[in-house]
Amino acid sequence: MAVRPVLVLLACLLFVPQGALADSLRVLVLTGDDTPDEQNTFNFQISVRPGLYGEHVIFASPYTGIANDSGIFRGNPAGQRFTVAQTGDTAPSGKSIIDLDTLGLLPSVNSLGQLAYPAILVSGPSFPNGLFRGNESERTKVFEDGDAAPGNGDLSLRSNNELAAVINDAGDVAFSASLLNTTGGSDDDEAIYYWDGTPDTFTQIARKGNAAPDGDGTLSGTRTSGVFAQPVLNEAGEVGFHALIEDSSNSSSFTDAGIFRSDGSLPIRIARVSEPAPGGGVFYGFSGLSMNEAGSVAFGGNLGFGSIQGIYRGNGTTLTKIAKSGESIPGGGETYSFFAGSVDLNDTGAVAFATSFDIFQGTEGLVVSDGTNSFLTARFGTSATPGDGIFKGPGRFALNNASQLAFTTALEVGGNAEEGLFLFDPANGLARIARTGDALKGSTITDLDFNGISGQIEGDILSLPDQADGLNDAGQVVFAFELADDRRGIAIWDSTSTAFATESRLRLAVSSPCKTGAPSSTCRCRSTCSRKATSTRTPCPRCRRPKT
Repeated sequence: MAVRPVLVLLACLLFVPQGALADSLRVLVLTGDDTPDEQNTFNFQISVRPGLYGEHVIFASPYTGIANDSGIFRGNPAGQRFTVAQTGDTAPSGKSIIDLDTLGLLPSVNSLGQLAYPAILVSGPSFPNGLFRGNESERTKVFEDGDAAPGNGDLSLRSNNELAAVINDAGDVAFSASLLNTTGGSDDDEAIYYWDGTPDTFTQIARKGNAAPDGDGTLSGTRTSGVFAQPVLNEAGEVGFHALIEDSSNSSSFTDAGIFRSDGSLPIRIARVSEPAPGGGVFYGFSGLSMNEAGSVAFGGNLGFGSIQGIYRGNGTTLTKIAKSGESIPGGGETYSFFAGSVDLNDTGAVAFATSFDIFQGTEGLVVSDGTNSFLTARFGTSATPGDGIFKGPGRFALNNASQLAFTTALEVGGNAEEGLFLFDPANGLARIARTGDALKGSTITDLDFNGISGQIEGDILSLPDQADGLNDAGQVVFAFELADDRRGIAIWDSTSTAFATESRLRLAVSSPCKTGAPSSTCRCRSTCSRKATSTRTPCPRCRRPKT
């Protein structure tokens, strides 16, 4: 059973002097550093955001030297770096890998250090794409463009999602794909698949033109363009996805859609357009998608006014309202207006989301709530940590299983536009990780980027699983930065070595047994709660330590 958070009142805020970085920050790699083979040097692009899962830091980067090419790399907080794949490597099919960073698709990683990553190949006059699973010592093909899809048609790597695929600890991979040469043409040319490691064998989770999982209507993709967005995957092999639906009992009155979960054999309906929403109203549409180890799915719901008016969590049996327009925000005094629709759900059932307050005020904030207990982690338009000016608006955010929330934000500091990266800890308050203008490596930070879910109000449908974001369960945060001298790099920040200081800033915070390092009812990973161990695995899936 997941540990339920208990609300307590705290007044906590970390103070880091203006222009200084805490001792808890470490640069892992910088422009000019040697690649692991010591034959080339890194030449970073800040647009390639690193991911962090367990102790594994993952990133793509071009490099210069003997060859001016690119690679996918894995590192760890201790500063070790390993090459997972690089230009010139041979794919399992015998084709040569020629590029690894220009597709713009992020890799994902599991707790064993296996990555799911894309690559551009060369085969005679053609340049097919491929999706692979592997680490620095092995590489397995998931599929290459042109491989046969289940039923009919040929697989083609989808290049307009943010994530290439998601991988779990069993090494299973879930992905969306375009299909070529199908019998139905544009009526069946998009799909979602699950791969369990069996060569050239895929389980079809959803396909455009097929019946909806509940039998009412046919699937037509996730977006109005007819393509499926990236699905989500948990350790049980369950795949969560959002789909538009045509020719259903609702089609004449609504643009029909649904939120579903499937293991390939048993589709479960989480929510559907025209159904009553908890707390009042009827669903007219959905945005955002996040799934936890219990198979619960969080999402934003449109209640008929053209905007997202609620945040919800469901498991196929119970649907719970987390927050809704018109309700009081944590601490009271104002009410929720609209929501960005992007969400991040952790294994305790808490959901992080971006929202605006009081429609006529236009202010925004980031909130974490499980539907009963809520806290406001950041309010835009108010003061940030001392010396860091005013929060101006949400960037990207990620939530871990300790209910810590890392996020980027625009800042106004002394009339200047800056950008910052912060972490909210429910037991200790708010900490500044880094911001533009900070001194670092003999220069100053001019730009930074963090891999999280977009917090922009009315953002696009987006899912970003734990296996790809920049925050792990140990409270470590990894991010990309650019310096005034044009060097770029990746740094990691550790909340456990940060001395939180008390200031007069009221916060609603979570207290749980795992937060102090005490064992939970299932497993213990470092000093924080981890994923619940499944009945078929002795060790905790997140850190591989035995259940306590």
